[in-house]
Amino acid sequence: MCKVMMMAGINSSNREKAWTFIKEMAKELTPGNVDGLGYAAMSEGGDLFGERWHNNSEAFVTREIPATVNNFEQHLLSSYKGALKTKVPPVKYNKFGSLQPDSVTAITLHTRMATSAKDFMNTHPFVVGSTSLIHNGVIRNASEFELKQSTCDSEAILNLYLKYRVFEKPGLIQTVANKLEGYYACGVFSSNKSQGKFLDVFKCDMASLNAAYVRDLDTIVFSTRVEDIRAVCGRLGFEVPHEFIFSSDTLLRLDALSGEVLERVEFDSSKTFERRGSTKGKGNQVKYHRNNFPSVSGWTYEE
Repeated sequence: MCKVMMMAGINSSNREKAWTFIKEMAKELTPGNVDGLGYAAMSEGGDLFGERWHNNSEAFVTREIPATVNNFEQHLLSSYKGALKTKVPPVKYNKFGSLQPDSVTAITLHTRMATSAKDFMNTHPFVVGSTSLIHNGVIRNASEFELKQSTCDSEAILNLYLKYRVFEKPGLIQTVANKLEGYYACGVFSSNKSQGKFLDVFKCDMASLNAAYVRDLDTIVFSTRVEDIRAVCGRLGFEVPHEFIFSSDTLLRLDALSGEVLERVEFDSSKTFERRGSTKGKGNQVKYHRNNFPSVSGWTYEE
């Protein structure tokens, strides 16, 4: 099972403590989920940015950028008329957007336990334009959807979220739920004209998602297990006076800049389970475009 964390309500008064907490949560969520770590974040100016690491132990520490071909190497390649190809090291890190940790207002964090290929391209978050998604769970009918960035079933949720324009009307999450077989707890950054930049947190009936109020951050933190929040706060000396369970079949929309609750929508995930028999035995094969790898929708390998 992957693990997720989502938090809004970060500002100048708690930002330093928030980053300390986030980095400790990355460590806490890693055991058993060592197949990649990534985050998406929102800045005070409404810019979405993020990073991904293939090796969890390098998160927030190592930022490796593949070396470019120098002039002499280019001369050799030309001299041998295409018979030689540059040996490119495996990609272990990439980013999207302009990194602005000093102005972060909200963040989603993901550590991965692979249920599909352990390739770097399957590391969360998945990003299309100004929308990003992290997901804990399994989508068993991913073979029904065309995946453009990865071979990971989680991408199907992002594509459906955009296709049915949930960012414009959160009630359309019901249409997405009707298409999915499996279970899911997700954090999505997106925006629309009337509500601005926001963070959608949603889960179906079978997924695990909890929350806690951290007094030292003066905000709610959502995570797969409340025990992980409590453990980190214990190490940091933070107080957790209130713990909660996130309601099933609920989408909660938070203002990504202020942390204010904008809207709550209930949906019905029962069709998710009614459909199970129709795809039993199909496996977890997915369709994808190889020519999109490893450059993933806005991710860059340059500083």
